[in-house]
Amino acid sequence: MRVTLPCSSEVGTLSVVQLEKVIEDQLTERVPVLTSGLVFYSENAHYTEGSLEIIEIKNLGNNEHSMSYRYKWSISNACLDISSDENIKGTVTFTVTEKGLLFDVIDNSHPSTVDEL
Repeated sequence: MRVTLPCSSEVGTLSVVQLEKVIEDQLTERVPVLTSGLVFYSENAHYTEGSLEIIEIKNLGNNEHSMSYRYKWSISNACLDISSDENIKGTVTFTVTEKGLLFDVIDNSHPSTVDEL
């Protein structure tokens, strides 16, 4: 799935440090997409608000970049006597385009019953 992070027309001339600033300014809006894989751990797994942070952005060439990030998540289930807080790391690639930063993320959203038909 491709997700666009809109930004100014000068984005093609930004350094890695400047790209990180652009992404951080809109990071809270991207949390659901970047943390959607938690459903595979458990239906009870939840992202810890405000914990998403960028670890590193690497330039891969040809306007391609890789972004490593981490966040905290928790799971609790009294019936199974589970209560835990964990950290998880992720990596996503993105391309700098005229329209903004185009992230190539894996769609981990939970399928609906319509998808089963």
